[in-house]
Amino acid sequence: MLSAQINAMNMLNLTNAIASKDLRMLTSVYRELDRVDVNAFGLLTILVRNFRNILTVQLTANPTPESTGIDGKQLYAIKRIPRVYSPDQLVKIYQMLLDIDRQVKTGELSTDILIDYIIIKILCA
Repeated sequence: MLSAQINAMNMLNLTNAIASKDLRMLTSVYRELDRVDVNAFGLLTILVRNFRNILTVQLTANPTPESTGIDGKQLYAIKRIPRVYSPDQLVKIYQMLLDIDRQVKTGELSTDILIDYIIIKILCA
């Protein structure tokens, strides 16, 4: 049970570090990845959802749970994420994540390198 909680925290910390472009946190969590089991496809799924939500919130003039379809608590958390990506970058990252998802599902991209690939692609967007 403790192992699952540690993995969930690392996944949360990793996705938050990527979304906020927090290189210090990203480096810290990345160093721990060898010691914990972080599911690469789970990471991809979470990032697709997170970047879709960030894109929705940041491109909506006055985002509300009703106008975005995002839970109030999630909306509050997303509004607090630093705006480190431009709207164009957010669209590019979201499209890139969808393409990576397709590549993994069709076998074009191995999950062995998926975590590194995702991090590099997003930070270079």
